[in-house]
Formats: sequence, C-alpha cells, structure tokens
Amino acid sequence: MISHNEITLDIWVAFYLYSQNLLNSFSRIMSIWGTVKSSQGAVRRITELMAEQTEPDDPCTGSDGMKGDILFENVSFSYENQPVLKNLTFTAPEGKTTALVGPSGAGKTTVFQLLERFYSPDQGSIRMGKTDIFKLPLVQWRRMIGYGPQSPYLFSGTIRENILYGIHRPVTEQELLQAIEDSQCSDFIRAMPHGLMTRIGEGGSGLSGGQRQRISLARLFLQNPKILLLDEVTANLDPESEYRVEQALARIRKGRTTFVIAHRTSAVKDVDEIILLNSRSFNTPVPERSL
Repeated sequence: MISHNEITLDIWVAFYLYSQNLLNSFSRIMSIWGTVKSSQGAVRRITELMAEQTEPDDPCTGSDGMKGDILFENVSFSYENQPVLKNLTFTAPEGKTTALVGPSGAGKTTVFQLLERFYSPDQGSIRMGKTDIFKLPLVQWRRMIGYGPQSPYLFSGTIRENILYGIHRPVTEQELLQAIEDSQCSDFIRAMPHGLMTRIGEGGSGLSGGQRQRISLARLFLQNPKILLLDEVTANLDPESEYRVEQALARIRKGRTTFVIAHRTSAVKDVDEIILLNSRSFNTPVPERSL
C-alpha cells in the first residue's frame, strides 16, 4: 500500500503501534477477567459460609460437677443419604480407656464428631451420666474435651506460645514446666538455642513429627480435660518417638475418660475396653474386655 501510494509510511507506523497496544490491552483484560471470575467463586463460598447457622455461644458455667460414664444409646447418623451409624449402643466407663476399632468408613471419626457436637445424631441419645450432652452449654462441654489428632497443627511463633495456645485460664510457670516434663518435651526443648522462646515455622516446620506430637500433648496436660479423644496419635511416628509419646499418653490418660481410634495392635494393648465397629452391619458394637 505504501509502494502504491495508498498510505504513507507514518500512517503505517501509527497503525502498527496501535495494533500492538490493542493486543496488549486485550491481554490485560483477559487476565483481569480470570481474576474477576476467581474472586467471584471465592466470594460465593464466603457468602455460603456466612449464611451458615452459627453455633450457640452459651456462657460457660463450669464443669467441676460433671461426671459419669459416656453412654451412646441407639445412636444413628447419616451424611445426607449415606448411613454411617445405625442403632449404636455402648458405654465408655468413667476414668477408663475405650478403643474404637474397625475398617475405614466404619464410623470411628463420626463417633468423635458426635461427641464434640459438630453433628447431632439422627436418632438416639448421647449422655454423660444421666445428662444428655446436647442439653449442656456448648462452651462448657467443649472445654471438657481434649483432642489429640493424628497430625497436630502448630503455628508460626515460639514453642511457649504454641503450648499455651487455646488454654482459657492463667497458667503458672510451674504448671507449664510440669506439663513439658509430663509430655516428654523437656529434653528437646532444652537442646533448642532459645529454649521455650525458640521460634518455629508455620505448621511446626523445624520440628520432627514426634516433637510436634509431644507439644500438642503438653497443651492437653495444661487443658486438663475430663474427656480425651485420641485419633491415632502415634500412627506417623518412628519407633523412638512412638515410645516417648506412648509414655506421655500413659500419664495423661490416668483418671480420664479416654477414647482412642486405633488400627494397630500396639495402640490398644493397654485399653480397658474395645468397641468394634462393623461397617457391613452398620456398626453393631462388639465390646471386648480385658485384653
């Protein structure tokens, strides 16, 4: 077109520059559009969460007088249309350790979630002594429970801050040091460059699995719960760490009503009662005493 004098060179240069700017503009618009659609998905999820009914924030009235066996009586529960528990009945004696065993999907974790009142049973009742746990103030009930997960989560901060996390009362230095000793943490904490003030990364980076697990047990000692829920706490540990954690568990279980989810024989060798959940028959419990 230039050779035929249809356009001049300066017009061609202007057109070329405009076309490049147009392509860049479209690229930016498409990039922003992807961000907008991603944000819409996040906002939709946040909106759904905000619309969820909140749990009752009942005042804590104290739990010193609460005691008794934990009784599941004809408890049935389903996730939407998928039945998990059907007519589950058993008694966990006060101050004793009860193990929940069975195949994956049998409902062991569901029993924990019902005890923590994350869900309500479709039918049946769960009682502590003669009191239905769903008639107790939620905060009061939750503070009676100590949960030991398979993979404890630690936060970015000092070891001291992680041990004290979630403790709803003043803690003396003597109580803190005793909890560290009871949970078998004292040896590796003393070896740290700054002791209790040593900073760890998000998720407990910088610590071994056994060390993270023992720090979570130190929290439980300070919490001093009446009911313990232990979910395969030694499943991912090496033999030495498992031995140390088991020593700490033996201390913390004394005098407390304890539930243990277990798949390995070593985890149930010292329990007082075993409840076998059978998924094929919708969890008909078979108690076995005196292992």
